[in-house]
Amino acid sequence: MRLSVALRLLDLFVLSPSSGVVDDVEVLEPRWLDRMVSVAQDPQVGAVGAKLLFEDGTIQHVGIYFNRDGWVGHVHIFEPDEVGVLGAKVVDLDVLAVTGACLLVRRSLFEEVGGFVESLPLNFNDVDFCLKLAAAGYRCVVTPAARLHHFESSTRTADL
Repeated sequence: MRLSVALRLLDLFVLSPSSGVVDDVEVLEPRWLDRMVSVAQDPQVGAVGAKLLFEDGTIQHVGIYFNRDGWVGHVHIFEPDEVGVLGAKVVDLDVLAVTGACLLVRRSLFEEVGGFVESLPLNFNDVDFCLKLAAAGYRCVVTPAARLHHFESSTRTADL
């Protein structure tokens, strides 16, 4: 069965290399989708993200948070891909938001909260989407067991 058909049957929507929606990531962990789907089975989880690495192997994304200035930042950005203090880089983590470069969500939730706002810059509509999920009572979780290289939007222009 093709992945897209299986996802439709499971009521899941994933922005990923296998969906054809995102083309700037490369799978490093063969069972990445298995892990993301297992996390998404929790009815309290709204969106699931993956650990994304830069080409040099350092961390690009394991969640998004608001910094002290009110801007969004990436957890552990530019740090080595290792276990971290108390396993912080290898355990599932609840975060403010996950990046749209690899995001799994139930289709019904995507529609319930209104999906992405197309008028926002591409690098902010995923944060807005996750904030809408949180406002509706759902959690955003990053699972580092789903590891991918992210070529940092090499196929699109910068938005701000």
